[in-house]
Parts: sequence; C-alpha cells; structure tokens
Amino acid sequence: MRKTYVTKMPDKAGAFLVASRIVAGHGGNIVRVNYNKAVDLHTLFIEVYANEEQHKLIESELTECGYLVELSEDASEYSLLPSSTNYLSESCCDCKYFTLIGDE
Repeated sequence: MRKTYVTKMPDKAGAFLVASRIVAGHGGNIVRVNYNKAVDLHTLFIEVYANEEQHKLIESELTECGYLVELSEDASEYSLLPSSTNYLSESCCDCKYFTLIGDE
C-alpha cells in the first residue's frame, strides 16, 4: 500500500538520506518525492510503498527523528506543526541514522 508522508526537514546535507535510510531499514520503497525549495525550504513529500506493519515502523522512526510531527484527526495523513515552533534546530537530527552519515 502507498502512503505519502509530509515531512519537515532541516536544510542541510544528508537530511533526506536520513529519511530514506529509515524507509529502507523497514523494507519500504520510496516511489516518489516532491520538493520545491521555492515554495518551502523544509517541506518534503515522500510517497512510500510498504505493508501496514512497515508503515507503522516507518512512521514511528520518522516521528522520533523529528521529521513527522503530528497526526491529523482522521489518522490518514500527517500535518506540520505551526511555523512559529522551531523544530529544525540542530537537535532534530540527533537520531541514530544521522550519526551514520556524519555531521559536518
């Protein structure tokens, strides 16, 4: 089954690699990515093909890493936290995947 994740990432080298390693680590397959720096520097849409259990694990780790922030009422999509909250601090990439690629 396909699911699109609306993520909020820091604008730094390796940020998307963190998300892709999380997806791949749980057996998911990224089938489409949509990003427009001119519209929003931090928002990235990632469409993933995976089974239900894999999606649960992917969602959990993307949330833990700070990329997924809040589940909407109908539980079918994620929404972003208000822009006044700074979730793109240096600490948002302290998950185990980011340390694998280094932080320059």
